[in-house]
Amino acid sequence: MELLEWSSFATRIGDVFHSYYEIPFYHLLVEIALILFIIKILMSKSTASPGDESPLTEPEIEKLIAEWNPEPLVPKDALEKEPVVPVVESKVGKYVTINGSECLNLATMNFLGMIGKQEIEEAAVASVQKYGVGACGPRGFYGTIDVHLLLEEKLAQFMEVEEAIIYSYGFSTVA
Repeated sequence: MELLEWSSFATRIGDVFHSYYEIPFYHLLVEIALILFIIKILMSKSTASPGDESPLTEPEIEKLIAEWNPEPLVPKDALEKEPVVPVVESKVGKYVTINGSECLNLATMNFLGMIGKQEIEEAAVASVQKYGVGACGPRGFYGTIDVHLLLEEKLAQFMEVEEAIIYSYGFSTVA
């Protein structure tokens, strides 16, 4: 039994050495350089040990504290000026009015261009009036709403599959 274990070990070692003949020479050189570098790091003495530093004396500590002058967190001139807060004065859309100027809104989440369409807004208002603002979490905990089931049915038909499932909470999707 022991002879079989040594022979399989020797076979594995032989396979390792044989594999070095099949790899590019530069690969072997890089591996050897890395191994030597790791050995050098492990064998070298560190420059500072935790116990090597000498503790400061009481006068040195007092001198350092007296000399220390912290930088202010806010520059002095910032305190003198009244901060300008941008105020959005219009409905959020592709363009918004900020402090009287019309600006391109680059911070919108309107990827599908649905903001500002009357039929979308009316459907949203009707939905909020019927269902409220949402279940606020996973369906298994807060309950299933009829529109969940309708959407799952339509998604299954669209994807041409037997059934579909939706999650109202993004982290549930990837879990």
